[in-house]
Amino acid sequence: MRVFFLEQCLVNPPPLLGIQANPLLGLFAPKLIELAIGGVAALLKAAGADKVTRVSGQEFTDLYQANEKSVLTINKKLGRVLAVWGKFPGEDGHQTPANDTVVRKLDEAGLIPKNSEVELIFEAQIRPSEDGTAFFLATRHFHLREFVADSGKSERGLVATLSVLTPGASAVGDTIAVGNIDFGKLKKGANLVPMGHPQDAFPRYRSNIMPWKQITQAAKDAHAADVTAKQAAGRFYMPVTVSLTISETSEGNEWLVKLGELLDGEKKAATAEISKLILPENRAKAAADRTEAAEKLYAAEIDAEIQLRVAQKAYDDAQPKDKPVKAAELEKAKRKLAPQKALREAAGLPDRGPVPEN
Repeated sequence: MRVFFLEQCLVNPPPLLGIQANPLLGLFAPKLIELAIGGVAALLKAAGADKVTRVSGQEFTDLYQANEKSVLTINKKLGRVLAVWGKFPGEDGHQTPANDTVVRKLDEAGLIPKNSEVELIFEAQIRPSEDGTAFFLATRHFHLREFVADSGKSERGLVATLSVLTPGASAVGDTIAVGNIDFGKLKKGANLVPMGHPQDAFPRYRSNIMPWKQITQAAKDAHAADVTAKQAAGRFYMPVTVSLTISETSEGNEWLVKLGELLDGEKKAATAEISKLILPENRAKAAADRTEAAEKLYAAEIDAEIQLRVAQKAYDDAQPKDKPVKAAELEKAKRKLAPQKALREAAGLPDRGPVPEN
């Protein structure tokens, strides 16, 4: 399976795409990740045992990019996720027909080679919550052309699982978001979400809501260092691995229940904390934390300006023989103010009011 991130939907763009484009841009300082669960792959395997067949794909990307003012914004490529399962190119002589419009779109976009045998296509929007603290996947296309496994049954339960992993001490890393979309039991050839389907109309296939706008301490430190060095603009931060798994089972609902039990049982404290991030009272606390962080940035900038003014006065009042030392102290104070101002600007905070000269 191949996984891609796109700015816009390729297969089935929503009719309101021109208005809804890039809804995740314009980001205030992200929340530092507090807890993360372990790798999900082992839990998927344990939940399914011998009854589930899975196909998986993954892609490396970065969650954030600093804009021209060094403010962190969501990587604009993270607007849509597309997964294609099949043979690239076809190996058994049963290639997808040339008049298949969807496959032709994939081919023309350079995502699959010619003569590929495409057996499953999944496309979804990455949709944020109104306050930007959470996100979910909204399916725009799901075409089951061939079953993943040959179990002899005419209907199978299909579930898509997306997980976002940050680098960790183990090979699997730490998962900071897990989302499932239950497509129910489908027959071969099922083609969900008609072309041109309105964005929020039924039928709709959505994931659970997941935490968003989080950042690791390492990524935050790297951004702050680049801001201080005036090198942040245009750079990408917080590398992650995004994994997408399509699971096929004869008992889809039972499988989801089992997966939920494993997630809860293995990492109960962590999943509870992650879930709390989207509750109203926690969003209120996060807003208060952002206000406090903003005030600290303003205070640090004002302190640096006070030191600059003190150094300037000391230089102006100094005797000629003391001028060289005072000039060095003045230069030091200027260099201290510059990064404090840059850090405040990089947090997306507006200029403060001027401090009176007298």
